[in-house]
Amino acid sequence: MKFLYPASHIPSRLDDSLLALKIARHSDCSICTACHGLHPPTGVDVRLDEQFGESSLGDLEQYGSDDDDGLPASYLETCACGTTPDSIMQTKRNLVVRSLQGGVALLSV
Repeated sequence: MKFLYPASHIPSRLDDSLLALKIARHSDCSICTACHGLHPPTGVDVRLDEQFGESSLGDLEQYGSDDDDGLPASYLETCACGTTPDSIMQTKRNLVVRSLQGGVALLSV
């Protein structure tokens, strides 16, 4: 299986779900203690989405490639442990709310 991962580092170029995916990639897991950032299950091929934008090959693309067996259908949505970027973001939001209720902001999302 193949999935995409957003290449952009500019938040304004990412919609909410892609921004959550990038944040989840660099955040501790909200379900298990083994994951230190969202990662794909074994056997999953993740490719940067910029690879599927405009190509500098021009007409040469018509000949294909030996390792080109189709574009990924969607962005990575689940960690190997089953966590989703949305669940990681919800955990972070809950931490922000609890810390604000206590009077101290520990984390901003």
